[in-house]
Amino acid sequence: MLIRKLTDPYAIWVYLLKEYGVTKANARVQLLQTLKETTLASCNYDGQTYIRTVFQLRDGLEHYGMVLDDEEVCTYIMTSLPKSYTSFKEKYDLILTCTGKDGEHDLPTLVNELTKESNARAKKAKEKKEDDKRKNQG
Repeated sequence: MLIRKLTDPYAIWVYLLKEYGVTKANARVQLLQTLKETTLASCNYDGQTYIRTVFQLRDGLEHYGMVLDDEEVCTYIMTSLPKSYTSFKEKYDLILTCTGKDGEHDLPTLVNELTKESNARAKKAKEKKEDDKRKNQG
């Protein structure tokens, strides 16, 4: 298998690990770098793909002795979101406040809300594209 055919950062990492026998220290550094480079944009704004990739990288780091707790994962996800997600961040903060978790992150809530948000945005973009196509045809 050629590495060029792989698109998922975690799959690329597994391939490199098998191919080159990376050391623990190098593995942690490489996984951290991949995590840093993994953004919602790099996952085509697909929230599920983005979250799955972050979790896979988290699991990879744990395998090499570096544990990221839920709070760190939430902080990473929230700080890596693009500016266009400002209203989402405010909504998420409001949900936390209303559920008595003000000042604390809640990973299951974040995953659920981010997935819903990215799905809603994808649906809206698809509808807009269809509307534009109909307007151009008519």
